[in-house]
Amino acid sequence: MNRLIAVVLLLVSYNGFAQENITVCYPHEDLQSCIDEAETRTVSLSDGVYNVQGIRIGSNMTFIIPKHSILKLDDHAKLNSSAFGGIANYVLASIGTKESMIENVHIIIDGEVDGNKSIHTYEKGGVEGIDWKWVTNSSISGTGVIHSANGDGIDIDATFNSTISNVTIRDNGDSGVHFGSPRPIAGAGSKNNVVIGVTSLNNGYRIGKSGFDLSWPNPDGVIYVNCTAIDNYRNFFIEAFGGAIYNAKSISSGKVVGEDDISGADYAVINGENVTSKRLISIKSQILMKRDIKKLLGMDYHEHLNGIKY
Repeated sequence: MNRLIAVVLLLVSYNGFAQENITVCYPHEDLQSCIDEAETRTVSLSDGVYNVQGIRIGSNMTFIIPKHSILKLDDHAKLNSSAFGGIANYVLASIGTKESMIENVHIIIDGEVDGNKSIHTYEKGGVEGIDWKWVTNSSISGTGVIHSANGDGIDIDATFNSTISNVTIRDNGDSGVHFGSPRPIAGAGSKNNVVIGVTSLNNGYRIGKSGFDLSWPNPDGVIYVNCTAIDNYRNFFIEAFGGAIYNAKSISSGKVVGEDDISGADYAVINGENVTSKRLISIKSQILMKRDIKKLLGMDYHEHLNGIKY
């Protein structure tokens, strides 16, 4: 299929982008070069499997993974077995900085993002399916699947005013959707994000993670709406204050190990019940008290917590 015909077909498939051209990239091409050199701001894969070393998407870009296309971490990808605080590996990423944030990125997944964890175990280096750091006003959507990363399905750090909708996230080693924080922690929490209609299935069994979470420190980091968690190690874990869960489903066929922990949520309705239950001592206070005790006893502690107050 030539590039012009492919563009016409994609314009028919994606009516929302009918007013602009679409650059189509093919499996035989170097995908990162195709994206970087695209003359349009919308890039789509064609049918087929794209074996990649890890792909980055910059600002003001729409990236489409249609049905029948797979973005897969290559069997021979060289992973960075990063230490704590290092740069994780990923299949697909948008990574900015505090001073220069990535903005207006829209990823549409109707096919697959495959972390290939059967080849790339965590001991070789942590791999996220999708990795967002310092991102704003952006979205991930579609009817497709993000699966088989040895780390998180979607790892969200320092991300603002963004949405994740309708995708399925399954069979990842760590969390399905994880809201963490880049180092240093201070002032780096995500805020004002919405995850809606997402299904998280069979995630978190590597070291006991969750289908959906909101880690400290991310006050007001995310609202989960109409999300379904099925057979994850733990389905929901909201430890940062300000998060909320509306009309969620938490389902277990007997595989779930950890009970839902929503003690940081301002509001939580799961399986039709209001299960809101705030903890008396915040996760932040617990972490910092442990830090100060270790410092007092001369034990090792995470120095990136220095300067953070209760």
